[in-house]
Amino acid sequence: MEGKESIFSFLPSDCSASPVIAGASGIIPLLIQGSDIRKPLNSKHFRRHVWLRSKQSAELHFLSNSTLHHKHEQWLAIESKRLQKQGWKEAASMSKLVLGIDDFAIRKGHTYNTGIHNLRGETLLDILPGRKLDELRIYAKQSPAFLALRPVAVVMDLAPYYHTWIRECFPEAIRVADRFHVQRYVVKAVQSIRKSITPTLAPQAKAHLKAKHRLLNPRVESLSVDKQEELRDILGYSALLKQAHAWKESFSRWYDCSPNVHTAKQWLHHWLVQGKHDNVLVSTNPRGLRHNTRRSD
Repeated sequence: MEGKESIFSFLPSDCSASPVIAGASGIIPLLIQGSDIRKPLNSKHFRRHVWLRSKQSAELHFLSNSTLHHKHEQWLAIESKRLQKQGWKEAASMSKLVLGIDDFAIRKGHTYNTGIHNLRGETLLDILPGRKLDELRIYAKQSPAFLALRPVAVVMDLAPYYHTWIRECFPEAIRVADRFHVQRYVVKAVQSIRKSITPTLAPQAKAHLKAKHRLLNPRVESLSVDKQEELRDILGYSALLKQAHAWKESFSRWYDCSPNVHTAKQWLHHWLVQGKHDNVLVSTNPRGLRHNTRRSD
């Protein structure tokens, strides 16, 4: 098999990278200064706050709102090009570059784009339309700056088209499945077990398990004492569900406690064997998880 292939890594689990925000002289920063960026950008609070700052800036500089908006658009275009050029330059010169590849919905369930991030530099390098393999290959052919990068690792989800694309573009890079997406497969397996045993329960137990099923998702130590007691109650309904939940918890410990790659591979193998023995993998068949974990062997 070509290149170094390891689906798991001890890099930070958060693959998101915040775009660089740079200041500029003139009136435009007044639109941003003092904004409550902790609020969602699409919230009514944020939009009203920006509108008020815009109005204040226009009055301060004796400009109409339309003129200020036009100047803001001009500044934004220039600043975006400058930051993008700066981001690519930094990525090209970085000795231990780690890229992040992730999709995001333009129209959920229908249209998706792909973001390319420099995770160590915490910058967004580019956004390309689509996420299908053909679309990714076209982008690579038309983007020599992208192919000129020399990443030591690329972090992404478990989507096979991303792994194929990155293997073609950067065969020497380690391909890393980020923790969030892998953990989601494991949680999904536990919830599948929960759904499979629900019809076998008495009506009252069935209703109780349905009402409390989200307690199966987080780690036990993150729950309050009361919630842990509720979790023990619903796990008591099924030995298989209790085994599946323990299997999920051991996966989190594997991520947090593996001291080195060699030990991590051994523990992962034992974890997969345990899942098959307890019928968690057989019952749920999380194809993406099993397929991708085999690549790390």
